[in-house]
Amino acid sequence: MSRKKLKPEVGQSLVQANKIGTPLPSKTQGDPFIHKMRMCGDRELAIQVVREHAGTQFDREHIQELTELQMRESALEKEYDALNKPIEEARTRKDGTSRYRKTVRSDQPSLWGQLHIKDKISIPILIVALLTSLGIGFANAYTAIMGSGDIAFLTNPTLAVLMACVPALVSLALERINQLFDLDSTRRKYTFAVFTATGVVAAGWAVLFAQNYGSASSLSDWGSLVTGKSSFMIASQLLLEILTASSLGLALDEIVRKYEPDCNADSPEIIKNEMAFEAIFQKQQAILTELSVCRGRIRTIEVSRQFVIEEKLCEFLFLKNYESHLNNLTED
Repeated sequence: MSRKKLKPEVGQSLVQANKIGTPLPSKTQGDPFIHKMRMCGDRELAIQVVREHAGTQFDREHIQELTELQMRESALEKEYDALNKPIEEARTRKDGTSRYRKTVRSDQPSLWGQLHIKDKISIPILIVALLTSLGIGFANAYTAIMGSGDIAFLTNPTLAVLMACVPALVSLALERINQLFDLDSTRRKYTFAVFTATGVVAAGWAVLFAQNYGSASSLSDWGSLVTGKSSFMIASQLLLEILTASSLGLALDEIVRKYEPDCNADSPEIIKNEMAFEAIFQKQQAILTELSVCRGRIRTIEVSRQFVIEEKLCEFLFLKNYESHLNNLTED
């Protein structure tokens, strides 16, 4: 099929307009720079120049906003990262705090008023036995220290007294360890272990006692405690005194624990730790929200830049192809 020829006067007018770079009279009129680039003979070079010019033109209008957004993004990232360590520390404190604590009801009677008659008798006996055990431990340790004849203790008896208090302190420490367990089953196992150890040490001490003190008259010979023959005796005796005091303390604690308050209330410490964690968490979330908005705006500008470049290229290629099409029509 042959192409339809234009009238000579129309074709001549279009050719003349294309040669001098005059914009085509239609809806395709747009960027003057694109119309000028139609005169470039190198198509690939023209496309590259149009692309770069469109990007530069867009950057000229948005570079300040984009730079400010990128600087703000960097600052927000640093603020967000700086809160990672504090929020982990706050989370650790919160997770490591018991949520509830025992509390006394307003209508709850006093501890002594709740005790059964058996426990009212047992508690005074255990207290006296505990104090006696601690006193015996102190006396034996002090006697052994002074009986050693060490000049440091003989010239400074206060030092010997302080050293003699060590068994009592160890007993207290062993008894207080029971308070660190949250589960009742764990506390019972620990108490049973201490009672068992006390029984074993007591049996060993009884054997050593019989070997070292075969007669009643030798019981007053405290100097024999520091001899090599009685080294195991003094060690077992101190250990027995420590474990006995701990066992008595644990027995007393088990009785008192039965009458602990049965109401739970939020621990003030957990409330404080949760508020501290929530404050840091909310601050970090606010930064994250602002950071997301900032990044979204940056991405919008980047996409808009690409869109403008593609739109300009499309306009240029349309005009270039339209012009070529008209030239072909006039030639025919």
